[in-house]
Amino acid sequence: MDIALYVAAAAVLLVLIVFAVKLRGKTQEADAEQQRDVVRAAGPPQRAAEERGAGMPRRRRMAAAMANRRPQREAVEPGKH
Repeated sequence: MDIALYVAAAAVLLVLIVFAVKLRGKTQEADAEQQRDVVRAAGPPQRAAEERGAGMPRRRRMAAAMANRRPQREAVEPGKH
């Protein structure tokens, strides 16, 4: 009877260990999915396709306009530093 008790206890422990491993894997997947959702929510919003009429140019971003702009040089008077 001692051996049967040990086998039964080992089987119960084995079932508990398998259950814990499966549960741990599912919680890690859920945590990873939640982390992706948080990163997506914290990032820039998804831009919808801009609706414009046929032949209308795209709206330029302000950063692109500023990058294409020439820097203005200060007028330097001759003889002065």
